[in-house]
Amino acid sequence: MISNGTMHWPAPSVASPASESACRNVGASAAVASAGLVINPAAFYREAEWAAMRGVSLSTVRRDRTTGRGPAFCRYGRQAFYLGKDLLAFLETRRCRSTSDMGGA
Repeated sequence: MISNGTMHWPAPSVASPASESACRNVGASAAVASAGLVINPAAFYREAEWAAMRGVSLSTVRRDRTTGRGPAFCRYGRQAFYLGKDLLAFLETRRCRSTSDMGGA
């Protein structure tokens, strides 16, 4: 995550109670918050951080970006960044009600 010109590398799977409630207040899905995943809507995340949050390889994130299956992203030079609100919007489109529901896949 990059904010105010300073790099912060949080452990994606660990959330403090205050951060979790803030995540819920900005409209993130309950599934994301209950999984312990906290995404700041105003922060930028590197592709490696997004891969770690999803539990997939970096090449999967890059392939999804290349094929248009991933969330919206920003480029700065050769690096790709993801805005937190775009990650939350992407996760919301993937919500399912049952195992037979494809959830936008």
